[in-house]
Amino acid sequence: MDVLILHGWNLSSERYQPLIRALRKKRYRVIAPDFPGFGTAMLPSRVFALDDYVTFTADFIKKNNMKKPIVIGHSFGGRVGIKLAGTKKSLISGLVLTGVPGVRFASKAKLSFFLIAAKVGGMVFSLPLLRNLRDTARRFLYRAARESDFYQAKGVMRGTFKRIISEELITPMKKIRLPVLLVWGRNDGVTPLRIANSMNKIIPRAHLEIIEDATHQLPWTHPQALIKAVDQIIKRSN
Repeated sequence: MDVLILHGWNLSSERYQPLIRALRKKRYRVIAPDFPGFGTAMLPSRVFALDDYVTFTADFIKKNNMKKPIVIGHSFGGRVGIKLAGTKKSLISGLVLTGVPGVRFASKAKLSFFLIAAKVGGMVFSLPLLRNLRDTARRFLYRAARESDFYQAKGVMRGTFKRIISEELITPMKKIRLPVLLVWGRNDGVTPLRIANSMNKIIPRAHLEIIEDATHQLPWTHPQALIKAVDQIIKRSN
């Protein structure tokens, strides 16, 4: 059975080596690409939208002759997995999601406020007397908005991040007809369990598994939980 691992934002396939090794011991064929802009992959020549990453993933599946793989999507990689499962479902056989922000933490109005404040703040802190405080102020603002990834993104990836987080995923989640397992750390402070509970109600064939002592880092701290999820997807697919 083929397994495709889609990594989170500001990460790469390298971070998932414990999970990859554990899956291969179970004789799964595992491939974990680096998305454009991450790891060893080239930086996009333009701002990407979520659909661009979905197209990249669909092409990757075809080029590597993957036979309807089970997709494991972590965080940002899960966003891509959701859109892939909702629009190109014939390419995969099931979906395992962990730490995925499938519904927004805050309202669009709140997010827009922080992004506008960041722009205005950038102009204010560009003044000579305040320039030394600029990075500290930005870090505080983005952390308050729970968007520290935006602060870390540079150049074309900052625009890409803004486009990615502005896209709602409820519509594609409702279209998923494949078996889906949500595997969540109870102590996930990045994507809280309430997000998983909401997604579990939206996705038609979803089932939620809670890992008591896990955090957002579940894919490499608790790889066996995701291997169990892959096994369950196979049983549900037969």
